[in-house]
Amino acid sequence: MSFDAPFLRQSLLDAAVEGDLDAVVHTLDEGGASIANLIDSVDAATGLTALHHSCMRGFVEIVCYLVRHGAAVGICDHFRKTPLHHACHFGFTEEGETALHLAAQYDQVDAAKLLVSCGANIQHATIATGDTPLHYACRAGAIQVAVFLVSLGQSVHDLNKAYLDSKASVKAMQVQVVRQRKLEEMEVRFRIVSFRIVSIRIIRHRQSERI
Repeated sequence: MSFDAPFLRQSLLDAAVEGDLDAVVHTLDEGGASIANLIDSVDAATGLTALHHSCMRGFVEIVCYLVRHGAAVGICDHFRKTPLHHACHFGFTEEGETALHLAAQYDQVDAAKLLVSCGANIQHATIATGDTPLHYACRAGAIQVAVFLVSLGQSVHDLNKAYLDSKASVKAMQVQVVRQRKLEEMEVRFRIVSFRIVSIRIIRHRQSERI
């Protein structure tokens, strides 16, 4: 079967878009000996390959599979973007970490500059903690990357989710303390009123006995 069969090319691209690793494997198996050419099939409208699509959507397993099987990492789409460009701009881990986060964490300023030049978003925040690359750099003491990110306009006043959550927790605790104090005050008042009622009854009872 010829590697340039239209349905095989389209099947591979569709599988990459949908993140279907099994379909990617099956399609390339169908290509047989022509896998080297099929794997770099290009979408005529956009110039995107299966590797482009996978990098754009963060489908790490498919990216690894395609690269292991010889997918070209330097092919440009119609906008002259390679898969690496799209990985830098769109790609992230399940936790929301981008390549720029990792470069920041290990103070790899040259890598950070390359990633930014490829379109990496310096304001991208992780899912769980809301950390930007600058948060990572500051936490790790990565001075060079921190200075670089600030020079690009990254605000040093951005708050991460941990800080916002801690403020919310403190606020909730304060509300709980206020409520508890009010309940305690009400209980004290109730006891005072009850004591007064009992005292009045005792006094009246004694007065009635005297009569």
